[in-house]
Amino acid sequence: MAYKFAAEKAEKLESKDRYDRLQPVQRLSRAGMRPGQQVLDVGAGTGFYSRAAAEIVGEQGRVVGTDILPEMLDKAQSLGTPENVSFQLAGESSFPIEDGRMDWVIMTNLFHELEEPEKFITEIHRVLKPGGRVYYTDWIPQEEEDGPPREHRLDKSVAEEAFARYGLRILSDGKVGPSHYEIIFEKS
Repeated sequence: MAYKFAAEKAEKLESKDRYDRLQPVQRLSRAGMRPGQQVLDVGAGTGFYSRAAAEIVGEQGRVVGTDILPEMLDKAQSLGTPENVSFQLAGESSFPIEDGRMDWVIMTNLFHELEEPEKFITEIHRVLKPGGRVYYTDWIPQEEEDGPPREHRLDKSVAEEAFARYGLRILSDGKVGPSHYEIIFEKS
């Protein structure tokens, strides 16, 4: 069984320290997210990245945040939902989105939690437009106080290889602070 983030720790996702460290609006903007785009935030949790994406895409854009846990979506909605954001319950590898609709899929700190990564990536590929992109970030495989245990963290090469098998090529990659890496993928 994959390691899963516990909903009772949701307040950690909204800390000022996390916002300062991850700078979601700046990171998504640098990745190429623009006004008017359609964004899917998979495993949205409390809506941390959904709200950042909403700020970027503006009133002409749309953000859908999905999660498998209703209590996480309840928390996201309780924090305030911008007009251009909706939160929806989804299966781990089934998103309530039409084929080829999304300009972006955001997936953060999630790959190591997946039971069936191949199905998940197939679903991402399905909802992305041609040329659509994935903003992916996850934990660097190292021992530290925060985050999942070391043995549940995946080296970025695992994600790179998995996404490449499903027609998603790497546009860029890098490090996000001391604990995370990020990769921007594009659908061929």
